[in-house]
Amino acid sequence: MSAGEVLIGVLMAIGLVGVLLPVLPGSLLIAAMGVVWAATEATVTAWIVAVVMITVLTAGTYVKYRVPGRELAAQTVPKLTWTLIGVGGVIGFFVIPVIGALAGMVAGAYLGERIRFGSHSSAWASTKRVLVSIGKGIILEFAAATVAIALWVVAAFAT
Repeated sequence: MSAGEVLIGVLMAIGLVGVLLPVLPGSLLIAAMGVVWAATEATVTAWIVAVVMITVLTAGTYVKYRVPGRELAAQTVPKLTWTLIGVGGVIGFFVIPVIGALAGMVAGAYLGERIRFGSHSSAWASTKRVLVSIGKGIILEFAAATVAIALWVVAAFAT
């Protein structure tokens, strides 16, 4: 394994962290590093691996939104809550380094559900359901990213 491949692996690992913490676009970074690796290897096998990686990452990104979206639609989470989750995540990202986006999303979800239900207990119970649904999506994307990186590791050692 060359120094370039080690650097690509480190950047993919950073991308994997980015899947869990919305600081950077993790799946996109992993896909980009797969393409960079395929371009430097310049073999048909490397390009096939890169395409499979991108396919797995695309599927992971799709289910990241589809699974929670379906669950939350069944819970009839209103658009106001979704908006507040997004706004809270953006504000939190800039106010509190590293974990701010997650904290802001939780605060936004709670505020939206508090407005919706009026009471703390109902709002907090609904907020937990919203966060569990979002967490499932993140876990699914993380699994896809892990599979994509595993494909690359096998291919990188094989070449």
